Amino acid sequence: MSSAGATRSPLRRTTSLLVCLAMLLLAPVVIAADDEEQEDKNGPTPADEALKREVVDAYAAQLKAAQSIEFRYTVTYSGGRRECRYARDGERFRHGHILIGRDGEVSMPHDVAYDGKTSYYRMSEDRVATSGSADHFRKGAPLPDEDLNTYPAQAYGWESTRGVDYEFRSAREVEFDGLDCVEMKFDVLGRRRNEVLIIRHAKEHGYWPVHVWRARPGVMPSYEMVALRFAKSVADGKAVYYPLYFESCEFNRRGNRRSVFAVDEATLKVNQPIDPSRFMIATFPWDRVSDYETGKRKEAEDPVAKPDARMGFPFEVMLEALARAQPS
Repeated sequence: MSSAGATRSPLRRTTSLLVCLAMLLLAPVVIAADDEEQEDKNGPTPADEALKREVVDAYAAQLKAAQSIEFRYTVTYSGGRRECRYARDGERFRHGHILIGRDGEVSMPHDVAYDGKTSYYRMSEDRVATSGSADHFRKGAPLPDEDLNTYPAQAYGWESTRGVDYEFRSAREVEFDGLDCVEMKFDVLGRRRNEVLIIRHAKEHGYWPVHVWRARPGVMPSYEMVALRFAKSVADGKAVYYPLYFESCEFNRRGNRRSVFAVDEATLKVNQPIDPSRFMIATFPWDRVSDYETGKRKEAEDPVAKPDARMGFPFEVMLEALARAQPS
């Protein structure tokens, strides 16, 4: 597995998403300049449409290229960070996460899985729920590709737009942070205000988006995402890319909300075998197990047994935190 980073331009270095306020002040100038260059009142040309189809098809193929994938990642917010682990093989999956506050306090972990027949949800250190439905229990935190793809998926019609219409305006080849990119421009038509959405796809990274910008022309932006690093693997002669690190910020006059997704590249496995037991949540003598379809509940085999680290991530993290909090 190899990785590549998008080298940032001098402007990007001085206006990093690490300081959202600085970007907020500079954004109107950048947006205004961009719009003057790109304004096309006649709408997309046939060449624009063809370039869009080429890039969107290539990106869609990348999203489907990982038949199986496994990795650990963190999501850092202003209030703390989420430690996450994820595995998927076809429709089978496992996702666990725990929120760790800036003061070190931990929240109740979230652990769900589906093994192709049964869904599992560890609700607490001594309770497990099961279901025959594949989507009964959902992930408690977004995946990196899901978060990065939020606006592109809406603009390309892959996900619900919630009362917002995206009108394609143009596609052109540009350079962004030293990368050859194709830039898509959309008018975002909503109930309250109209905006411009710009998505820049990098050819070097399988046309994954490396920059997403949404704003009212000449006014403050509402969102920006910059992807800095991608991992590359090759299987059957085809390159598969996955984002390793990206930053995003939602801008608001009452305060900006920044997040950073970082994948542990050493744990990233793409299109490699995954042990089937990875997609099951094991139960232990102290567990009560409930079935959502039948309503039946199995009581703990040993009610006095104490939960321990055999539960694995993320509940072992909670147990360790509780142990540290006990008076010595």
